[in-house]
Amino acid sequence: MAARLLPILLGTLLAAAALAGCAPEPGSTGDPSPTTGSSATTPAPPSATTPAPAPSPTAGPSAAPDPWTEFSDARGPVSSEIPPGWSVAEVAASEDGMLQLAVRDDAGATRLIFANRVSGLGGACTPALPVLRIVEHDATPLEIPGFAPAASDQLGRPLEAPRVVYRVAELPDGALGTLAVSNDRPQDSCMFYNLLQGAAGSLVFADALQIDSVAPGRVFPDAAAAEAFTGTAEYATLKRILGSLRLEA
Repeated sequence: MAARLLPILLGTLLAAAALAGCAPEPGSTGDPSPTTGSSATTPAPPSATTPAPAPSPTAGPSAAPDPWTEFSDARGPVSSEIPPGWSVAEVAASEDGMLQLAVRDDAGATRLIFANRVSGLGGACTPALPVLRIVEHDATPLEIPGFAPAASDQLGRPLEAPRVVYRVAELPDGALGTLAVSNDRPQDSCMFYNLLQGAAGSLVFADALQIDSVAPGRVFPDAAAAEAFTGTAEYATLKRILGSLRLEA
C-alpha cells in the first residue's frame, strides 16, 4: 500500500514546485500592479503672462502764450515790449533826429517816456526847491543790445553799467519815487535827470526826465510807501517794459 502512494505523493510535490516557480516576484516588471508609496505628479509648465502695457505719459497743461508784444521804431532805433492794450505814440520828432515817444496804458495815460539825443539840460536851484537825498531802493543790471556807453558823464565822472533803477527821495511832506533806465548815479541836489548816457548822446527811458520836488515822477505819503511800491503789479509791469529796451534796428 505504501509503495503505491509514494509515486502519487512525489507527483503532487513536483506539480506544486512548478507552480511556485512560475509566480512573478512583487515589484518585478512582470507584476501588473507594482506597489508604490504615492503616485508621481509631473508639474505643469508655467503659463506665459503677457506684460501689461506701460501707461502713456500724461501731458501737463500747455503754457499760455505771452500776450505781450514788441514795439519798434527804426528811427530811434528803439524797441521794447508792451503789455496787451498798451500803445506807443510819437510825441515829437525833430530834424536833428530827436525822437520822442510816450508809452501809454490801456486807459491812454502816459506811463513812460522815451527820447533820444537829449541835450541842453540845466537849471539852477532856488530856496523853494529842497535838496533831494536820493536812495536807490532797487537796481537791476541791464544788457542793452545796440548801446555803447559814453566815456564819462557830463561832469567827467565815471559811469556805471546800465541798470533799471528805482530812486526814492524824501520830501518835507512825503516822498517821491522814479523808475528809469540809467547808467549814472546822481548826487544829492534840488533836481536830477533820468539819463542813459551813451557815446551817440544821452537818452531817457523813464517815467519822467527831470525830477525835483515840484515836478516829481511819483509822489507818496512817506518813504515807506514809496519803497512798498516795488512790490506792486504796476511796478513789475513798468520794470519789465524798461528792461526790454533795445537800441538797434
